[in-house]
Amino acid sequence: MRKNIKYYLLAMPLLVTFLVLQAEASEVFNATGPIFSEPVRAKLRSKKETVLSSGIGAKIAKLTYREGDSFKSGAVLVKFDCSMEEAEMQYAKAEKKAAETAVRVNKQLDKLKSISLLDVEKSVAELDMARAKVGIMRAKLKTCIEKAPFNGRIANLNVKPYQRVNTGEVLMSIVDPDSLEVELRVPSSWLRWLKREQKFRLHIEEVDKEFEAVVSSIGAKVDPVSQTVKIIGELNAKDGSVLPGMSGNAIFSFNMQKTQ
Repeated sequence: MRKNIKYYLLAMPLLVTFLVLQAEASEVFNATGPIFSEPVRAKLRSKKETVLSSGIGAKIAKLTYREGDSFKSGAVLVKFDCSMEEAEMQYAKAEKKAAETAVRVNKQLDKLKSISLLDVEKSVAELDMARAKVGIMRAKLKTCIEKAPFNGRIANLNVKPYQRVNTGEVLMSIVDPDSLEVELRVPSSWLRWLKREQKFRLHIEEVDKEFEAVVSSIGAKVDPVSQTVKIIGELNAKDGSVLPGMSGNAIFSFNMQKTQ
């Protein structure tokens, strides 16, 4: 019995040393090994998306594309019937030409002292108004054609060919599905380790695929109710299988050693 006690006493320091080394090894592993976050919901959105409205009240002469069609930047999306505006432009140009002639003649008469200074200045003012009217009509004619501001696709088409629309009426919404980004809200406590340029994995449910993304911006404020902050990420997806509006789960990994 005494021999057993003696052996236990001799082995005790070795046992303590083993437990301490095991604890330290476990601590080092936890400090340097990657830790994965809980999945958070995320959705895809396009960086280029807008609604196009009519800049003129007129009848639609031509709709070049249908819903879902792709187009290039600068392509004509809608063309309006601007026969009246074109006629008004011709009238404005004729008025401008007549005003230019009147100014030229009046200046010649002024050299001969055959016209009053008031009449000369009046004809110059009328020429300025005629030029301004031409400028107004030129700007109005530009609204007769709606061009694409960027490469994209027709998301929603709100009008039909030969339909008469009012100024400001919504024509369509367009989107660039190739310039995607990820929007998600994460716990504000993650700000202790979450940084810009940090990579994460994103699983898109609609296509059952996983993509790599990187944090591009972190929200400027925390929602005090949900204790979350908005995160925007750049998505590395070039295969064309994902579209704006799709959603899934994002998983982050971080190193505890970097957060201490």
